[in-house]
This record gives sequence, structure tokens and C-alpha cells, in this order.
Amino acid sequence: MSFSQVEAYTQIFPALSHVILPKGVINLTKKLPASDIHLLSPTTNLVVRDMMHPVLMYLLLDAAAEIHGGPGWVNKAGEFPAPKVQDFPLSDQAERFYKTGRPFLLDYLPFWVAVFLDRIVKILFPVAVILFPLIRIMP
Repeated sequence: MSFSQVEAYTQIFPALSHVILPKGVINLTKKLPASDIHLLSPTTNLVVRDMMHPVLMYLLLDAAAEIHGGPGWVNKAGEFPAPKVQDFPLSDQAERFYKTGRPFLLDYLPFWVAVFLDRIVKILFPVAVILFPLIRIMP
């Protein structure tokens, strides 16, 4: 069913999206559908508890991007997962994933080593920034 006032609904309810099912996307030879269909789509949320380990959040987001990141009938490549209007706040790990992508160490090292080094860098870099000037000042 094609909605005639899709844009009005998306303005009133920000959690809804305007999606177009293009002409012929189901079957090109039979031209199904015969014309573009304007659909109303709810936003899908990937929700986890705050007790979940932060590293598992990266794995879930990475799996969601790998499985659902490609193009489909009603979405373009890279539209999911995305930090759109949500009822729940984004975790720090999700914000980092959306800004910089997955940690680059995961591409080259085993998972546990990459996570360990990522945490060590997060801890040691601020400590080094503070200690380096202090060591130079000491007689």
C-alpha cells in the first residue's frame, strides 16, 4: 500500500522513515511493482543492556554492519546500522563505532590481543601525557 502523506508522518513522528520501493525491483520483466511505492518504515534499534561487556557491543555492531550493511529492496548500502533517532541513548562504544568504525587492530590480530592492546593504549596514553612533563621537570 502506498501512502500519500508519507512526508507528513515522518515530520510528526521522527522514528518513522520514508522508504521508496522502486518500480520493477521485485521482478524487472513483469515490472513488479508497476510504479514506485511510498512506504512508511519504523526505525529498527539494536538494543543491549548496559551490563553487557563493551567488546561484545563492537562484535554485535560489526556483525550487523556485515550482514545488513549491503543494499536491499528498500535500503541503500550502508544505511544500517546507523545512529538515527532512538528511544535509548547510544553507548560510548556505539558512538565510537559510528565515528571511526571497528578498531583497526581487529583486522590484523586475534580478537583477544586486539582488545587487550586497545585497552592498554586507552590507559597508557593519558598516563604518558601526564608523566612525561613531570619526569622532565624532576631534577
